Amino acid sequence: MQKSSDRRSVAYLSLEAPREGVASYVHVTEIIAGLQRRGWTVDLYSFGYGWQRLSLPFRMVAHVGLQIRLIAKIFRYRYVYVRAHPLAYPAATLAKWLGRVVVHEVNGTWDDIFIAHPLGRFLRQFIEYLQRAQFRAASGLIAVTPQLENWLRRQTAPSVPPVAVISNGANIDLFSPDATTRQALPRRYAVFFGGLTLWHGVDTMLAALSSAEWPNDVSLVVVGDGPEMERLRAHAATNRRLVLLGRQPYREIGGIVAGAIAGLVPIGDPNGRSLSSGLAPLKLFETLACGVPAIVSDLPFQSGLIRDNDIGLVVPVDDGPALARAVAQLSRNPEQARQMGERARTFAVAEHSWDRRADDTAHFMERIAASTAPTNNIDRRTVESFGHEWTTFKQSDDELSKHEREIIFDKYFGIFPWPQLKPDSVGMDIGCGSGRFAVEVAPRVGHLHAVDVSADALSTARVNLADYRNVSFHEASVAELPVPDGSLDFAYSLGVLHHVPDTQAAIQSVASKMKPGAPFLIYLYYALDNRPAWYRILWRISDPVRILISALPRFMRYAASQMIAVSVYWPLARLAAVMDKLSILPKSMPLSFYRHSPFYVMRTDAYDRFCTPLEQRFSKVEIEAMLTAAGFGNVRFSDGEPFWCAVSTRNA
Repeated sequence: MQKSSDRRSVAYLSLEAPREGVASYVHVTEIIAGLQRRGWTVDLYSFGYGWQRLSLPFRMVAHVGLQIRLIAKIFRYRYVYVRAHPLAYPAATLAKWLGRVVVHEVNGTWDDIFIAHPLGRFLRQFIEYLQRAQFRAASGLIAVTPQLENWLRRQTAPSVPPVAVISNGANIDLFSPDATTRQALPRRYAVFFGGLTLWHGVDTMLAALSSAEWPNDVSLVVVGDGPEMERLRAHAATNRRLVLLGRQPYREIGGIVAGAIAGLVPIGDPNGRSLSSGLAPLKLFETLACGVPAIVSDLPFQSGLIRDNDIGLVVPVDDGPALARAVAQLSRNPEQARQMGERARTFAVAEHSWDRRADDTAHFMERIAASTAPTNNIDRRTVESFGHEWTTFKQSDDELSKHEREIIFDKYFGIFPWPQLKPDSVGMDIGCGSGRFAVEVAPRVGHLHAVDVSADALSTARVNLADYRNVSFHEASVAELPVPDGSLDFAYSLGVLHHVPDTQAAIQSVASKMKPGAPFLIYLYYALDNRPAWYRILWRISDPVRILISALPRFMRYAASQMIAVSVYWPLARLAAVMDKLSILPKSMPLSFYRHSPFYVMRTDAYDRFCTPLEQRFSKVEIEAMLTAAGFGNVRFSDGEPFWCAVSTRNA
């Protein structure tokens, strides 16, 4: 069931399967763990098929299914954190439209896609559109290097969202000078670990190992797997100094790296991709955390980091002999290597632990959430939806008879303590909509304040209540109720407060305006907590439909809702009416609530149910807890539908 999204609840979407042994696995698991240590709730939406080679159609279907699953649960989360991917467009776009804080973590330019998947170049314009549109619509962007930040600003101009540079890091417990391994390793070796792709410098390492300048007593240990593995195996067959360990568990790699004289990061620059985005590879920080100097190619960010802190050596891009000379320099000068390693460990612990990176991420997300938070406890898209509903379904006397209106009224107000009110009582209808309830309440009280945040809804309510001089109208949110504190003799809010971002705060706001002992009637969508499991499954199936329909243009929303009224509401309601006459109506038959309702009511409620972007649901226990926390007591629930309708009194 949908609940109010926790202030620190995150859906983490990674369409790239986090495979142990590659950078995405480390980044995803470490950031999630770091946020969780800080009290955040993080649910990962990704794949578990590991290193299996799956067909493109299967992966496309899996991408769609994963995003549908996330959107179906979207209101559980305040944040959606996306590991940048062009095919995340549906979930990222819809999540932003539904008011979530959407953050994209960007680790490279989209040129990386075409390097890894050359055939993707035929769809380049479409792929770039999908990615650029996501970046422009984002609440915030995280770049791993300053160069990538500049690239993002150019791509999203003129509407640039907030961008933070949060580089990669290392697990300083797993990657430390004291880490050990059970692997049988050469006595002296340099190490490369990570994905074996062409741009990671495989050619450069092979050229270095074949160079006469590579020290004879130093081996090259390679940890990882990828497209270049077969070529490496062919070289290993003729060169004993090349040791291939293949994929290794994440927890094992630190011990392998800690024993090396140098860690190699000879990444290349195919098509200028590294110059434009800068480099901050995980293997660099993990090497440094092990107290091992790094040898890196002369590319932005990583080369500056090495030079500025004197924690390794920098070599020209794609220069195998230069890489061999750097390995030889550290091999011949163990004291220099030791001092570099000590500085490297100190630097990594102080500046690039994953704990530090998680802290930076949490602060950035909270900062952009504060800047994009809905004001006055309203959701503008939901307000627009209800404005359209009440100008379309005006619920006037011509559309809804007095008898039908009274039947609806009694279903909600059957538990309201009318005898408790004096003839001159002053009350409030919070979220009055068309005024359908106010028409019945106004003749019974001294004065009624009709409040709604939608100007369109109020215009309809003014027409429907034109005959009543004891009603005043206020365009205001529940956070800004326009009456003095402690002034109301009663209040009601029916089918409204589950459509605001913070239901608890809304109830608290109402409580502050009420006199001690004043009754408050509230109706909130129930969490189906009194229904069987099969009924809740039906709801789970229907709710993604609501989310999709609510994102459509206005005329399409309306058309879809009326089709549902015709094809679902009316047949089931009429079937329930027949079964009721035959005394065979099941207790939990869907839509049996409408068995005696006119089709106009079904049309209205179908629009209400399927066209509203923000909807929350609460159990009976949760509603009582919220009322109690706001200062209400004597909570009593209606025994019949609609669920849950409750009345309580303001504590003294």
